[in-house]
Amino acid sequence: MNLNHAAATPFPGPHVRAPEHQTDIPFCSLLELRPGSRAIVRGYGSDVPTGLARRLVSMGLPIGMEAEVLVRRGRGPVLLRARESRIALGRDEARGIQVERIDDRARRA
Repeated sequence: MNLNHAAATPFPGPHVRAPEHQTDIPFCSLLELRPGSRAIVRGYGSDVPTGLARRLVSMGLPIGMEAEVLVRRGRGPVLLRARESRIALGRDEARGIQVERIDDRARRA
């Protein structure tokens, strides 16, 4: 009998990170991006609860999605655009989302 609940769910798991040896991929936190910056979601940090990761996916911010930071001021929420949706995240939520800047991808190509 398989008691591994994670294998039975369609959600692949929220904790996807760049391997430590891949230093050529410049992942950063979504909170580090400035307004106008675009990035691709590459994973959720280990401090992001599974429930939050599932909620981010259902809101339209799954791994692999391109997003643009619209607003990030002071201690307020971070406002993103992902496809045609606007998503507001708290700073702690944004801090736990690992992204790859699209500008950095273009420089490496």
